Amino acid sequence: MSSFGICSHCLRALRQSIRQEKLLLARSPASGQRYLSSERKETTLQSNTKRPNLYINIPTGTPTNTTNLTAEVPGDPQDQRDAPEPSKSKSAPKPDLPAGPSVSQMQAQIQESLKRGPAAVSPFANRLAQGFSKTAKGTTQTYITYGETEALFKSCAAQADYTIPEDQRMGILTGTGPPKTADGIDLGHPVTDTWWFNTIGLPPTFSTWSQVAFIHMYIITVRLRAVETASEFQNYQRYLIEHFSHAAEDKMVLLHNMTARGVRNKYLKDLFLQWRGILAAHDEGMIQGDAVLAGAIWRNLFRGQEDVDWEKVALVVAYVRRAVTKVGNLDINTIATNLNGPFGIWAQSHQPVQDLVSRQSRQLNAPVTE
Repeated sequence: MSSFGICSHCLRALRQSIRQEKLLLARSPASGQRYLSSERKETTLQSNTKRPNLYINIPTGTPTNTTNLTAEVPGDPQDQRDAPEPSKSKSAPKPDLPAGPSVSQMQAQIQESLKRGPAAVSPFANRLAQGFSKTAKGTTQTYITYGETEALFKSCAAQADYTIPEDQRMGILTGTGPPKTADGIDLGHPVTDTWWFNTIGLPPTFSTWSQVAFIHMYIITVRLRAVETASEFQNYQRYLIEHFSHAAEDKMVLLHNMTARGVRNKYLKDLFLQWRGILAAHDEGMIQGDAVLAGAIWRNLFRGQEDVDWEKVALVVAYVRRAVTKVGNLDINTIATNLNGPFGIWAQSHQPVQDLVSRQSRQLNAPVTE
């Protein structure tokens, strides 16, 4: 397509027509006087044919540069004697070229192409516009997915969030840092007294925070597997673990003074492997039964403790199954905006479990009547 909006076939035919007209002018004696010599006189032609003048615009490669040619075909000798002296030119005649469509035919073709509209004139432009539309749609969906996963992860990370006072953080290097568990893990303070700290009795540590976040991320991932395309699910899963990695690294630096990047990267790789193992183990438990799921939760969340309270493990198993059922009936946007709060999805998932524990406790403490 040329810069004038004319298709290449039409432009080629137009150029051939112009060259044919130049060839006719070069072969005529009067034209020879005009183009070959400025000193010859005009000769009388023995022809009774008279044609009108042709005015042709020749489009060039540059849009702002055109050439106007006025070709006068000789007619009656008397008309030639009355005509003004032809202009002198030093241009040489053009070589012989094959004939093509006439100028009138070319003009009709161009007008017909213009009447058919932009789609007929430039199908490539239409395809290009459609491609840009698809690209823009994909780019917009990427930002939407990133924002949704950010909201989902913040809710997952808040369920067992903890902090370490600033004065204790600065004392880690001098040996006067925060208190530690029996396994030598830094012990912090809960940001909020949640079900995981009060009922399940987990310590406010980095390990607890990461494992509880993984459990909630798994619940969300089960729902995300039902999205329309595999690429969309991969984007959700990639951004979800990316948000976790950023948050985990921030805690390593801010709360535990882990300034060496190589050490942080090692821990992040280990956490990613744990996440992949949790996906496989929890999937197996969801399919094969509560006993298998309880084993996976015991190994990861309770770190395989031999003296674990299996009743609490059973509470977590019931919580996971109930939460998976709740999010499975909702769309992603509804899930992201209804996870938190006293009436949110997380609270509704552990509330029936909490009520069951209270009823069992009252039954155990009730006096026995004969």
